[in-house]
Amino acid sequence: MSDELTLDGVSVAVPRGWEAELGYFTQPHPESDDMADGRSFSTLHGGGKRVLLHLANFALPTVRGDYGSGAVEMMDGGSVFIALLEWDRASVDDKLFARVGLPTELRTDDFNPNGLQRRLPGQAGAQRFFQSGGRAFGLYVVLGSYRRRDVLVPEVNRLLRTIRID
Repeated sequence: MSDELTLDGVSVAVPRGWEAELGYFTQPHPESDDMADGRSFSTLHGGGKRVLLHLANFALPTVRGDYGSGAVEMMDGGSVFIALLEWDRASVDDKLFARVGLPTELRTDDFNPNGLQRRLPGQAGAQRFFQSGGRAFGLYVVLGSYRRRDVLVPEVNRLLRTIRID
């Protein structure tokens, strides 16, 4: 059994044991992790109307950064954090967003400790940029354990396959 969240053409089927929040950016650009300065995740219409999705298989704190600061510090070895961040529509023409479609088959080799926004002991991350429906997105995934990536990455891929962008 899962709950479905939908906002502005982005939807996700949230499986049991996972938490998700779908809202809008409150910052002009998703280049920083400034939301951890005491502001809550925004479900209100933000200027520019760019979607931000956070998913985790642990309890998400109310206050956290766009890339998960405030949440990733709480992760244990079995934890996964996923952020889907919409960029300005003008970015869709940038080479960075040349890939078409949400990546749903990440490999264990895609994850490493240097793939994190901020390196934390034992964790690994991966980031991918893509476009879908004329919209530019960044996908950022953190694993609580680099050593357990063989177990955690298939779980990530199962969840990524439930995300739809119209």
